[in-house]
Amino acid sequence: MTLNPVIAEPIAAEVILSNGPIRLLVNRTYLPLLKEEGLLQGDALLKLSNSSLVKKHYHHGFCDRIVDRVLVGKQKIKAYRKICMSASLAGRVKCRLEGAWTIAGRNWRANLKLAAAGIPVAAPIALIEKRTGPFARESALLTAELDGYQPLSHLLRQGYLQNDSQAFIQLKCKVTDALVSLLSQLIEAGVVNPTLSSKHIYLTQNNGKLDYALIDVGRCRLVNGLESRHLVKSLCVLHRSMPLEMFSSADRLRVFKRVFEGRGFCSNQKAFIKSIVRKAGQRGFKDINTEDY
Repeated sequence: MTLNPVIAEPIAAEVILSNGPIRLLVNRTYLPLLKEEGLLQGDALLKLSNSSLVKKHYHHGFCDRIVDRVLVGKQKIKAYRKICMSASLAGRVKCRLEGAWTIAGRNWRANLKLAAAGIPVAAPIALIEKRTGPFARESALLTAELDGYQPLSHLLRQGYLQNDSQAFIQLKCKVTDALVSLLSQLIEAGVVNPTLSSKHIYLTQNNGKLDYALIDVGRCRLVNGLESRHLVKSLCVLHRSMPLEMFSSADRLRVFKRVFEGRGFCSNQKAFIKSIVRKAGQRGFKDINTEDY
């Protein structure tokens, strides 16, 4: 079974388990595969053994998230699993305000919303939420691995290290077109993405251009009446995640000017771009581009 790891259309989800301590939701595209492999019983998706650790995230000394790479079933469908432990009280309240019980559930909802808005995202496979105590929950989100895609940060670094200036200029032109297309699509759909780092933008070559997809979209939200203030965090994070020696200030200005051209919500484009660069350079700016994020 060959499945497209990228989805940019409404996703039909099916509730498999909803009563008791476990809640399981599955993308219908992957339902036959998971059913055939016997992964729809209990917390089987939490107990997958064919996995390799990618990273751990610590918050105040407590490991609250684990990301690992798994091979699902005999067909070895490549996927990433994000296991989330119980969040803080503030985190749980925030999840509930956004219509989810857990952080993984919030990620699941965000993936579905962006796909329905036509934004290419890594295909969500399944969500499992398990109650482990009166207020404690363990949850996991499985998303398809973007086979054939590379993070924007890796793509730029590889091109830079090849020491072929002409090829690197051509690559940057393609990256610029991809970023303009992505940012324009996010603006038109009213998507606010505060984690728009170059390591969360995945690209692949397709007929001489770069196609894109997003990962780690759990903090995305859709807003009505998008304004320039909604874009500040997203653009600051993107700006900080791209080294100047690989993607210069002039390259960034070309992207921003093309994106904002003809858009009424940003009357003074030059001043807005300067404010992005200034804010991204402030000492107190919360940077998500660190290795331990």
